[in-house]
Amino acid sequence: MELMRILHKNYWKSGTILSSTNDNPQFPSEDTQNETKQTFWRTKATYIASQVIILDALAPVECNMIALLNHNLTSGADIDLQGGTDPGVTAGLSAVEHVTHYGTNLFFFFAGGSITKRYWKLTITDYAPNTYLQVGPIILGKYWTVSENFNYLYGRGVEDYSEVQFTDSRVVSAAVKAKPEGFTLPFRMLTDGSALNVRELIKEVGVHSPFVICFDYNYPNTNSYWMMLKNLDKPKCKSPDVWEWDADIEEAF
Repeated sequence: MELMRILHKNYWKSGTILSSTNDNPQFPSEDTQNETKQTFWRTKATYIASQVIILDALAPVECNMIALLNHNLTSGADIDLQGGTDPGVTAGLSAVEHVTHYGTNLFFFFAGGSITKRYWKLTITDYAPNTYLQVGPIILGKYWTVSENFNYLYGRGVEDYSEVQFTDSRVVSAAVKAKPEGFTLPFRMLTDGSALNVRELIKEVGVHSPFVICFDYNYPNTNSYWMMLKNLDKPKCKSPDVWEWDADIEEAF
């Protein structure tokens, strides 16, 4: 298994959307900045093929990954991302990143390496669907790589938040709720650098915001998750440049 990658600072969320095309007023492009599955940007009509969203990150930021979650784009969609130095993204342009399509949750590492720009233009062209195009949360930022993978005795399984009640005669009544996948990941030999990144992760997202974790960057779409910390376990120093951390995490949706 390759070393894990984590992205916890989402510049798309913290930036300002300057313009977008063909928004449905009830589902504007600003909804892509909301990190929950229940919100998404949607076109105002069907058969609208080309959409453009321009983001101001408010300062030049270094990015090497983008994710589009809860989208309905077809396999024939062209998804392009480009950075620039002006609000129209017409000057100081980076190379275009042609984002590889995948399913309903798409995770993509830049093929050309990191790009540092203030303004970002996302262009989506999809001629196939006969319905509204929609995209849920968008994540744009720079991943970091852990210095070691988690050890054995890790845990993996579903969480169950269903509510169960019993009558006096022990007749059960259940309100069935979501069953997100969860992991308990023990790290035992993290370097100082990775421990610092963990502390920054905890500071940025706490238990209130999701982050991206990818277990194998060679196959990002089948090994990446939109996760949340269940508790704020601090990294613990065992010896110089050796840290332990127990990550208790679950899917945000």
